[in-house]
Amino acid sequence: MLKIFLPVLTRLKLAIDRSFFYIKDYISFIERGAFFVNKLNIFVIRAVLGAVFAVILTRFFYPNAHIVYVMGLVFALVGMAYLLEYLRRRKSK
Repeated sequence: MLKIFLPVLTRLKLAIDRSFFYIKDYISFIERGAFFVNKLNIFVIRAVLGAVFAVILTRFFYPNAHIVYVMGLVFALVGMAYLLEYLRRRKSK
């Protein structure tokens, strides 16, 4: 019975060791300061999240909404994200 599970346990141990290696490598990558987010990355993240939430909101409240309205909501959500960031930064100074 042990002969059957031994290769499985060996591969499981190897997978766990590799995952810990990748996590340690990622943490050291962040600690070195090599991990940075520029303005383009922030815009892409906001645009994707804005699109996802716009589709969810319009399909939930207005299932027959046209794609133009969904795109308008995307622009509104991304614009509000930038407006709120501007207000937060202005308030903290």
